[in-house]
Amino acid sequence: MYFRTYKEQESKKNSEKEEFGIPVDSKKIHKIEDDGFPEIGSKLKEDDIIIGKYNKHKKNAGSVFLKKDEDGICDSVVITSTKDEQVSVKLRTRSVRIPEIGDKFASRYSQKGTCGLTISQEDMPFTSDGIVPDVIINPHCQPSRMTIGQIIECVTGKISSLSDKKYKCTAFDNEHTDILIEELHKCGYQRYGNETMYCGYTGKQLKGMVFIGPTYYQRLKHMVQDKIHSRARGQLQSLCRQPVEGRSRSGGLRVGEMERDCQEENTLITLSSGLSIKIKNMNERNWEVLGWDEKTDNVIKAQQTNFLYKGEKDCVELIFEDGRKVICTPEHPILTSNNEWIKAKDLEINKNRVKTSFTGVEVDIENEIKLCNNWKLKVGIFEFKTNTFEEYNKTLIFAKILGYIITDGHITKCNNGSVYLGHLYDIESFVNDFKQICD
Repeated sequence: MYFRTYKEQESKKNSEKEEFGIPVDSKKIHKIEDDGFPEIGSKLKEDDIIIGKYNKHKKNAGSVFLKKDEDGICDSVVITSTKDEQVSVKLRTRSVRIPEIGDKFASRYSQKGTCGLTISQEDMPFTSDGIVPDVIINPHCQPSRMTIGQIIECVTGKISSLSDKKYKCTAFDNEHTDILIEELHKCGYQRYGNETMYCGYTGKQLKGMVFIGPTYYQRLKHMVQDKIHSRARGQLQSLCRQPVEGRSRSGGLRVGEMERDCQEENTLITLSSGLSIKIKNMNERNWEVLGWDEKTDNVIKAQQTNFLYKGEKDCVELIFEDGRKVICTPEHPILTSNNEWIKAKDLEINKNRVKTSFTGVEVDIENEIKLCNNWKLKVGIFEFKTNTFEEYNKTLIFAKILGYIITDGHITKCNNGSVYLGHLYDIESFVNDFKQICD
């Protein structure tokens, strides 16, 4: 049995009194009487008015409806008055809810869990005495939660059902374990509470013995019927044309910027090598991408992504000193040189200096491999190919190292070389590139 209570009281708004009764401008008022309340024992359905309120014009003024996806029977109506001598009412509905998969249960020892399977009684395992268990739980929950009281309740409940003895089912004040074992044995049961059970499908004896006994279980208010929700179409928000949120409003799944970018396969991702590739080419690849660490105030290698396409919204255009332009929403947070986040609309010209990320040249890996047409280059003991992603990446790394040597380095006649790097990140990246080629 499931009960739900609805509360409402008469009030005054703008010197206009609201009273209980039948509003003439509302539908689904056939369940309430002249006083504004349904008859006790009457059946109620979804969106029925169960507490009627009207103003001086007999129009609806905050009537209470039965909640969505619910039905039940009017169990009781209690009418009282408040300290301000306003009429107040409490209406309780009841409904029968058969346990289903996903409903939540718990023992007296906070050993909670949800129902994972419901089967008929004839298919359940049974003991040699014909006893069929009501609930089967996973025994691994006992040592992890250490709910010893539940085990004691199960054993002592078995003893008390066949004798007039009473026990305290706690782990701190109870009979010694050896005494309980002997008492259980005197009642004709196995010393440790285990029993032989038989399969409900085949009738054959189960290989192992099962610990079984009486234990009190309670049903919690978290039920699937109150939480399950789905929709195919419905109300949309006028601003962004996306579904409204919430089960009570028949809302749907909202797709934000990050979800949209993950769906879009052409979104660009900046790699640690300085190139940008499409997100569809990152599938099952161990690429290193660039990120920003606020603690060290520096560029790091991370799994953080850099999405370029931000959708169509009201946007502002930011122009930097180096001529670059960034288009973003007015509420978009911008990191300043003081490590403070400021909304784009609050930035002041010639006052706030911002930290910007950089985006490398876009490279379509799959298309590049096709254009190379099995191109390869042999340099000393190394041979660079372009047949696969991994070989193409090594070739790019070699080209990157050559670029460093040409622009910021030199090679002597003795085949010794040096490269001048100004940033710690560039040094780590250069060393890792050499390791990948040597591997």
